[in-house]
Amino acid sequence: MKIKQKIYKCSIITALFFLIGILCGFPMFQADAAVTGVCSNCHTMHNSQNGNSINVAGPMGNLLSIPSGSASTVDACVGCHSSTTSNTIINNVPIVYNTIAPTAPLAGGNFYWVASQGDEFGHNVYGISGQDPNHLNGAPGNENCGGLTTPCHKTLAVAPSSENYNRGGCRGCHFNVFHHNDNGIYRFLSTGHETGGSAAYYVEGGEDSDWEQTTATHNWYKGVVGPVNAETLATTHSISTFCGGCHKDFHRQDFIG
Repeated sequence: MKIKQKIYKCSIITALFFLIGILCGFPMFQADAAVTGVCSNCHTMHNSQNGNSINVAGPMGNLLSIPSGSASTVDACVGCHSSTTSNTIINNVPIVYNTIAPTAPLAGGNFYWVASQGDEFGHNVYGISGQDPNHLNGAPGNENCGGLTTPCHKTLAVAPSSENYNRGGCRGCHFNVFHHNDNGIYRFLSTGHETGGSAAYYVEGGEDSDWEQTTATHNWYKGVVGPVNAETLATTHSISTFCGGCHKDFHRQDFIG
């Protein structure tokens, strides 16, 4: 009888836990960010796609399939997540850059507008849009990142170089972009130049399974109560700290959480 009572009490506690989570709006499960499917959708077997000679400056150890004539994994990122149609999910791949107006943009927007209508419509990213002539020396909203006397980087709209920590384009914000495992980093938003590539600088969160193409469910990402003073992304793991690293002046106060 005592065993049955204990099982019954545990069942009640478990049910209450899930009920409280639902009522409070807490995400009970986190969408898996790992990519599944045929390897050749993203990778070439021997770095000699379509019979071409090995491109020693291209996909390197990752063996990513990149467009002919390109020499950057940035092109692979843009290539896989772009479409000439208006669809924003193709073969379970989120499309963030459509060359025509997207019918159902995903969370975070679409690069269609910055590429076709102007610099004020989004991030200028190498492989998608050109450099904003009004912001040649740093990010808008904080030309000198984090109060430094010099900018963290100049622009992400040019090829990887020493001026952008060799991460021009997508990897300026999505530093850890390897998709094989679900690593708990929200939308692969992370950076590492502060400590030479430390894995500690990332945003925590859970991703909606359809990237918010519909309104049925939503993404979840971390926030903390500010000001956070001397704390950094390595300790807060919040979306505001991450964005404020380059765009501090867009926020109401310094050291926002």
